[in-house]
Amino acid sequence: MKKRDQASIQSQLHLYQERVASSPEVEEEYKSITRDNQTAQTFYAELLNKIQTAKMATDLEKRQQGEQFRVMDEPNLPESPSSPKRPVYIAGGLALGLILGLLIVGSLEYLDTAVRSERDIWAFTKLPTLGVIALTGELEPGESKRRWFGRRSPDLTAGTKPLMNAGG
Repeated sequence: MKKRDQASIQSQLHLYQERVASSPEVEEEYKSITRDNQTAQTFYAELLNKIQTAKMATDLEKRQQGEQFRVMDEPNLPESPSSPKRPVYIAGGLALGLILGLLIVGSLEYLDTAVRSERDIWAFTKLPTLGVIALTGELEPGESKRRWFGRRSPDLTAGTKPLMNAGG
């Protein structure tokens, strides 16, 4: 009887050892089944979402079939351009040109050192004028009386007669 009990205990021990030895295989199979189940659930959720999106798009298209868009108020264009304001630019250009012209003429007069009258001699030397040389001849055609922007001024002494002899 003891041998039988010992044999039954041995068989149970052997059974438990087999179960413990097979537990990693069972665990691996369980993980595989669980993973497949999760993949199937994710795929099902994606398909369900696509079906719902398709239904909503179909419903929206059915609702919009009766809707038509039309323009209630035609666009209107301005009567005249808002910019540039030509009269303002013309007046500004005219004013700027006038000011620039006056500045150029004023600077040329300021830089001009020609002596033209007895008053100019008096202002330049502070001495009384002893004599004046008059211009008796005409200038040749094409010559000017003043020098402008680098052109030579004509020789004004040609064709004149001295009124007094300063040297003797």
